[in-house]
Amino acid sequence: MVHPNSRAAAVPGVPRRTVLALLGAAVAAVPLL
Repeated sequence: MVHPNSRAAAVPGVPRRTVLALLGAAVAAVPLL
């Protein structure tokens, strides 16, 4: 499976920590939905 956000990780100027934080928040929010 390819996450849509996987492309954001390849964008220059975007810290990996930010991408990981967004992915982590998305995964953590799944049970709340």
